Amino acid sequence: MPIQRAKPIAADIPVINTSSLPTIPNTKFPVGSIVQMVSRVNTNTSYTTSSSTQIDVTGFYVDITPVYTNSIIVWECTNTSTVNDDDGYIRFRVVDSNNSDTVFSSNSYCGHAHYYNEADHWDDIPIRARGEPGTTNTMRLQLQLQVNSGGTFSMNWSGSDHRVISATEYRQT
Repeated sequence: MPIQRAKPIAADIPVINTSSLPTIPNTKFPVGSIVQMVSRVNTNTSYTTSSSTQIDVTGFYVDITPVYTNSIIVWECTNTSTVNDDDGYIRFRVVDSNNSDTVFSSNSYCGHAHYYNEADHWDDIPIRARGEPGTTNTMRLQLQLQVNSGGTFSMNWSGSDHRVISATEYRQT
């Protein structure tokens, strides 16, 4: 015997008026809750460098104004890139460019790419950094990189590829 289900009638479904819902202050959020997430989109194209010192990756930044000084912020993005030298590789870091390029994460670097890859081998590289803001002033969390052991880093895979750069703030206390 087939199971019969009653279909709800649209008129019987209550309408929720969101303006009447209470607002929960973020001070009531439990530890680990997302306080905010900000993002921007950048095109993964037309960036090359051979710099052996850390330099900004054009367009790979996001601005965030932390709610708490002691929260945790996770910054993330991806890029499709290559190095044209078999032993050349990249070191990434994220800095707060509004605060004299202070390194954002607890370590000097937050990632690397292309270490002993074949020259001109394209990879999709995920990059994540975690840090505590130490301020409630607006931060510009900017990706930087340097080329090590020679070669040229290139991020011009496709002019139609977009990358999301995001920062998510998590409540701690």
